Amino acid sequence: MSRWYAIFVSLVVVTMTMWPVGQMFSDTPSDSFPLSWYPMFHRPRSGVEKHAYVVAIDGAGEERILPGRYWDKGGMNQQREHLAGVVRRGAAAATETCEAVARKLARRPSTWAIVEIRLGVFSLERWFGEGDRTPLNWATVARCPVVRE
Repeated sequence: MSRWYAIFVSLVVVTMTMWPVGQMFSDTPSDSFPLSWYPMFHRPRSGVEKHAYVVAIDGAGEERILPGRYWDKGGMNQQREHLAGVVRRGAAAATETCEAVARKLARRPSTWAIVEIRLGVFSLERWFGEGDRTPLNWATVARCPVVRE
């Protein structure tokens, strides 16, 4: 391979890699794969996020947020999306998932008495800035008992 060919190919690759940077300075930026400038990180975001989560409650009223392995075998994003889909499908789907989680808890030695699927509103500033993981508010989507035999 000649030296001039290598220089030409290098310049083409560097130009293609740097091309999306110009979108940051455009009045009407556009995004296209594979030369993306990731506008999802550039746009302003709301200070709050809604997320579904599952809580186990014992007889004394103590609560614990359950890990996603109780309702999905996949990774964290798959678990989060699965639960969000359950909530979107409505009360019947949420109750079915709630009961499945309660059955799993019933097989374990614990004092958990109730399972709830909740939709919470979380402050991003409190979550990341202060480490406060409590929701600003929440609504119970499904609630079911942990029945032990």
